[in-house]
Amino acid sequence: MTDFDTLFQAVTAPATRAAEKLRQHGLVAGTLKVFFHTNRHRPDRPQYSGSRSTRMTPVSSDTFDLVAAAKRCAQAAWPKGQPRAYGFT
Repeated sequence: MTDFDTLFQAVTAPATRAAEKLRQHGLVAGTLKVFFHTNRHRPDRPQYSGSRSTRMTPVSSDTFDLVAAAKRCAQAAWPKGQPRAYGFT
């Protein structure tokens, strides 16, 4: 994974599933956290880990709200400069 679009697709699925589960149980999310990292078992490759969290204001269980928040977090945590050098695999 060397581009943001691929990362965003990987982040969208769990955010969507989380929204489904929240609605199923009649709950809402107040905070959302996104994290990702390179393969630590590949010491020959550059290493990177990123994470960001955000408050959901207003609280929500809407899929679009959670995915939008996840995208903002992922964009903030995405490495600046040359992200292709890391190769998130």
